[in-house]
Amino acid sequence: MFCLNATGSKVLELIEAGANEEQIVNQVCAAYGSDIETVRVDVRDFLEALSQNEILQRCRPTEKSETGATHGTDAT
Repeated sequence: MFCLNATGSKVLELIEAGANEEQIVNQVCAAYGSDIETVRVDVRDFLEALSQNEILQRCRPTEKSETGATHGTDAT
């Protein structure tokens, strides 16, 4: 079981919206005024923990869609 704080909830919302890892980092930095390197490590660690616990399935980047977006994570 995972208990999420506001930042963890924001990360999951961004994943659900189709944001990739870098977009998540940038939006969390903007929302909370945190240091980008700290956020980058924290987001990567959080995504890895979700993946290890089979809550999130990481996927390989796909070819660009018609909109040009690619996604590196999928929620399961």
